[in-house]
Amino acid sequence: MIVGMILAGTNFTLYFYASQGRLYRIARNRELWTYLGIITAATILLTTSLYAFDYRQSLALSFREALFQSVSLTTGTAFTTAEWGSWDPFSQTILLLLVALGGCAGSTSGGLKMVRVYLLARQTHQELVRIVHPRAVLPLTTGERILSERLRISVLAFFLAYVAGSVVGTLLITLHQVPIGEAFGSVFACMTITGIALPPVGDAEFYASLPASAKLILTVFMLLGRLEIFSVLVLISPAFWRG
Repeated sequence: MIVGMILAGTNFTLYFYASQGRLYRIARNRELWTYLGIITAATILLTTSLYAFDYRQSLALSFREALFQSVSLTTGTAFTTAEWGSWDPFSQTILLLLVALGGCAGSTSGGLKMVRVYLLARQTHQELVRIVHPRAVLPLTTGERILSERLRISVLAFFLAYVAGSVVGTLLITLHQVPIGEAFGSVFACMTITGIALPPVGDAEFYASLPASAKLILTVFMLLGRLEIFSVLVLISPAFWRG
């Protein structure tokens, strides 16, 4: 199941390259290495945390639970083999970060997508370098490809829209007298397509107790998370229909 989830969270374009025997394109794919690297790092941190703080008697069991939950929540599959909501706060924070990051672009996962995470990290590093070297010319690249300024702006705009959508959704849910932690958790769970966050969010009883209007709002945010924010915003834009 872990292998299947990892494959489902990988960019499907890589399977096309594999079918054509262009394995070098796969080996040089920065998003893939970022994806696998983050899962590996999270698994190591979670294994250490579970073994040290939750007093697991078996290191192998800690590793298995850490790996399964890391892969499941990164890919948006949301399968669980343990009650991770009762794990230590450090482990819970790592898992929520994985949910927010998501898998690769062009896959079945949700979240920000690893390619955007990689490019945002690169842009942040470049801005730090520019502060020290104001005249430096630093093109944004991924592998051997130089990305256009328009694509750079698009990544930043998506990140801003993602954060703004989470804030607006949280405000709308809190209007229904839902505590702010649960309100944010429910919007976060819907936008990342996992449907779960820290308890009680994710339980059937939590969603069932919400008013119909709150459920409708969360339904919209599930569509935003599944179809990507810009796709939905374009569809509801008057300019799109006039064009």
